[in-house]
Amino acid sequence: MKWKSWGVLWSPDIYHALDHECACGAELVGSSSNHLKALAPLLVGFSTDAPLRSNEYFTHVGAAIFECDVCHEKFWFHLSEVGAQIFKGYIPRWPKK
Repeated sequence: MKWKSWGVLWSPDIYHALDHECACGAELVGSSSNHLKALAPLLVGFSTDAPLRSNEYFTHVGAAIFECDVCHEKFWFHLSEVGAQIFKGYIPRWPKK
């Protein structure tokens, strides 16, 4: 699938959340067993401009950009094709085409 950027776009100034959490340390996922669904309401953009990595196990297709509902700072992490499809299913505002 060809992915398109939308909403807030990646910037090197946005915190790269390797642990999928905001830099402020807010507990955004809570006890949810589905952290992607828990983070979905905070998603404010998707960008194919982020530095992407691939290996034999996965291919990143873009970066999910989130806004923390505690400190209102942005953070991002890479998404694979599967992760992007999952978020697309949870986010009605994700462009259909």
